[in-house]
Amino acid sequence: MLSKISPRSFFPKNVSKSQTK
Repeated sequence: MLSKISPRSFFPKNVSKSQTK
């Protein structure tokens, strides 16, 4: 979902809370 908005900007921050990919 957020991967489409900013995978490089949202991943590092969301990767800690949601490790989907």
